[in-house]
Amino acid sequence: MEPVDHPGYRLLHEGQIALTYVEAAGMRVDVDYLNRMSKQSKEEIAKLEHRLYETKQWTAWRQRYGDRANLQSDVQLGVVLFEVLKYPVRQEDRTESGERFSTDATILERIKDPFIEDLLKLGKLQKAHGTYLKQIQRELVGDRIHPQFNLHIPVTYRSSSDTPNFQNIPIRDPEVSKLIRTGFIASDDCVLVESDLRGAEVVMATCYHRDPTMITYLKDRTKDMHRDMAAQLYLIPVEWVEEHGKLHRYGAKNKFVFPEFYNSFFMQCAPELWEWADQAKLQAPGGITLRQHLDREFPWGLGDCDTSKDPLPKVIDGTFVAHIQEVEDDFWHRRFKVYGQWKLDWYRLYLEKGYFETLTGFRIAGTMDRNQVINYPIQGSAFHCLLWILIRLVKELRRRKMRSQVVGQIHDSIIADVRQDELSEYLHILQRIAVEDIRKEYTWLVVPLEIENEICPPNGSWYDKKPFDFKGQRFRISPEGEEDSRIFSNQWDFLSYLAAEHRTSHD
Repeated sequence: MEPVDHPGYRLLHEGQIALTYVEAAGMRVDVDYLNRMSKQSKEEIAKLEHRLYETKQWTAWRQRYGDRANLQSDVQLGVVLFEVLKYPVRQEDRTESGERFSTDATILERIKDPFIEDLLKLGKLQKAHGTYLKQIQRELVGDRIHPQFNLHIPVTYRSSSDTPNFQNIPIRDPEVSKLIRTGFIASDDCVLVESDLRGAEVVMATCYHRDPTMITYLKDRTKDMHRDMAAQLYLIPVEWVEEHGKLHRYGAKNKFVFPEFYNSFFMQCAPELWEWADQAKLQAPGGITLRQHLDREFPWGLGDCDTSKDPLPKVIDGTFVAHIQEVEDDFWHRRFKVYGQWKLDWYRLYLEKGYFETLTGFRIAGTMDRNQVINYPIQGSAFHCLLWILIRLVKELRRRKMRSQVVGQIHDSIIADVRQDELSEYLHILQRIAVEDIRKEYTWLVVPLEIENEICPPNGSWYDKKPFDFKGQRFRISPEGEEDSRIFSNQWDFLSYLAAEHRTSHD
């Protein structure tokens, strides 16, 4: 039987070997901190439960459900809130089927009640204690965990992780992120460096559809897709968003642009954008809130966005959802019309052939829906670029007999335990592999990949990481170019500054 040697096979074969070295290196844990936080969170959970059991809301809960009353039951919670305690019900307070009440965190946060606040805090603590702290404790070998990284499980051709799931360490919730990530530290004389492929999936999508407008956005740093969309979505000037609209831009990016790329649609995006105005306390030109601005622009309010109805509700002129429908139409038929046409053609070819082929050397066949057919090649190819980089990085660190090691991988980022005296050398190697070498291998990369680096201060933790820019031998602590940007000509001055800043902030 002849061995098969093609790019896809070679990538996974060499990738699993490289990830074996990553697994063997492992991530160092502050064991004393971990044990202390595990005990403390357990005690706090007990206190919160006792406090909740003493409330009038729990009394009403028990009256409704008797011995079956359970603080962990989302179904019971929805009934107690909206039927027993009579909190106002909105259409988004029900699940898609409409059969029960939703207890999504965003809905609960809207209800200003100490009982709900304690209940939300309890849920976070229970997850932090059971899902993260205890799992990390179970997998400790000395003062390290050695997560496994799998290339054969996800159908998206990305990777997965287990024992423990290193790719599920929380980051979005500030409290839980601080609690868990503070427990991960660098080895002696090292710093943790996390390097992310900036906008990898947008770059990958562009390599498939080659939309000239998208290519311009990615190549011209004076242009900002998310800024422009924020202005269009919220009907405010681009110049105002540029100066005051960081959170407006965040909302446009995460609640419209990326959802649209992943085949969401206007009726799902509109309520998210509408709610974001209140959640983020957004402002508008003229000294008014964004919600006041939207109320003026859309006298009929948000509009009916209930996607569980069949047929879908009619869009009413003068509503925000009607506006978002117009923006969506412009998004796909004018702004990114080549991208929009590619999605139609790509799915049609899959229906004809029963499979599609990725740019990185894989044929994906089987029964898939439209979203999967569009998303899998993009997500998979983005990860394959990261895997290609990780393979070369691990090989070169070993070839040079450097003591720095890659210790983790999370979708589009690489985490390394970098010796302080090897920091500049490590960053040079990574930059060359990720930006230059990969384009010689993957000649279809129509725009270059970019690396964004974050570093944990000496004696700091993974939670304490700070963004920095590295060019040549120069380190800059604010890659976005803020006024307090500081530039250092060598790694020692840079690390000394980080260490001093870290001590000051903790004092």
